[in-house]
Amino acid sequence: MQIVEVNIVAALVATVVAFVVGGLWYSPLLFGKMWMKEMKATDADIKKAKEKGMAKEYALQFVGTFLTAYVFAHVLAYAEAVHVNEALQGAFWMWLGFIVPLQIAAIAWTKKSWTWFAIDGGHYLVSLLAMAVVLTWMS
Repeated sequence: MQIVEVNIVAALVATVVAFVVGGLWYSPLLFGKMWMKEMKATDADIKKAKEKGMAKEYALQFVGTFLTAYVFAHVLAYAEAVHVNEALQGAFWMWLGFIVPLQIAAIAWTKKSWTWFAIDGGHYLVSLLAMAVVLTWMS
């Protein structure tokens, strides 16, 4: 297998961009209220979580998102995807092959709804597409 180098700065920027996407996606401006309904969470639950502090959760999410960006950068390098359209196609196939099956399993085993699938699945797709753009432009 060939050795590829990954631009760590690009992976970090892609992580931050994915965080911005997530912040908007789950905000009241987009799908936040709908997601809360699907999760059976109330405004009081969210307020309580914020008062308690969510630094640990955000840190864990950041690490997980960075791992996604870092591994995705490897995949794009192995695929020799140098144009944005190639990276966007890669993002779609990664989403379809790895994210969608896990979310279908969540529906099957945890009784999540298809609305939840659309909200979370859409978030992962848009995040991967955004990462694809950043990783391509910065490589």
